Amino acid sequence: MRVCQIYVGHRRTFWHTEKNHKDSLYPIHYIHHRDETAPSFNYHKFDIHRYHSRVDGNTNVQNVLNMWHNRYLAFATAPEDHDVYVLMRYDIHIREKIDFSDYDYNDNIIYIPSDNDHGWGVNDQMVFGNREVIKKYVSIHTNHAQMFESNDEELFPWFHSESYSTRNLTRQGVNIQRIPQSTTIVYDKSELPVHLQNTSILKI
Repeated sequence: MRVCQIYVGHRRTFWHTEKNHKDSLYPIHYIHHRDETAPSFNYHKFDIHRYHSRVDGNTNVQNVLNMWHNRYLAFATAPEDHDVYVLMRYDIHIREKIDFSDYDYNDNIIYIPSDNDHGWGVNDQMVFGNREVIKKYVSIHTNHAQMFESNDEELFPWFHSESYSTRNLTRQGVNIQRIPQSTTIVYDKSELPVHLQNTSILKI
């Protein structure tokens, strides 16, 4: 079994979390990087305005759209010949070791840590599965507009990252399997958002 680890997002505290990842995740056969140096996607102002009409109060629309865009590109440019793909942030701490050979894989099962859910969706800091199911996961980049315009009563009425990503999976029949694992974003104290300064998140 060959495992491809795909990093997406800002490196931020990667100098601190990299050893934790190396110690916690195995086997890893290839590491694919797409970091903050990649150009952001320039969405038309209409797209931004449209989502602002029904946005969750803590959601930055531009950041969410760019995150989905970069995940999509990161996966699209990763090698295609691996059995398992791990899509994750640079700046997270992983509590327990994960042996990817312990899990069964098919086109409709995706594995996600069991904590750090937000809104009406599940943790989006780290996911893994086979190539086809990760392809479904990153398809939120192409599906979000249709989901927003949908009158589907099961779709949450406001724009929110984890909620949309989760609904995108369930709409495609994906079985979300939660694993007994915890991930925590590690912040540099100098870059810590005001609303997180008094919380119990990891700060270095």
